Amino acid sequence: MSRDRFITWADNAKRPSPEAVESALRRYIHQSGTVERVASWLCVVLPGEPRFVFREEEDEEPFAQGGCQQGERYIELFLDPESTYSILTRTADEFTNTVADGFASLVARHWEGKLED
Repeated sequence: MSRDRFITWADNAKRPSPEAVESALRRYIHQSGTVERVASWLCVVLPGEPRFVFREEEDEEPFAQGGCQQGERYIELFLDPESTYSILTRTADEFTNTVADGFASLVARHWEGKLED
């Protein structure tokens, strides 16, 4: 299941730099996966293949972009310092969505942003 999480800040708020978010992401993921920079966005690759609990067969073709590969569990982060920070999952299982939700919540809470789904 694909999910988009958006973090915004008030106009007068001090938002974190993309570098600060990337550093926090690397500490958050630690040894649970890898973080790759691909152009202006980040790709987090988690271990294993996506598994869908209530589906007998994997009937949906995985979608992958950039450095992320089909068949992988991955999260994409687009960190625009002038706009919204986006944390996206595409064709993701519960494990991947839970990791992405946790990091999005952490960023919004720590840097006083507003998290929107």
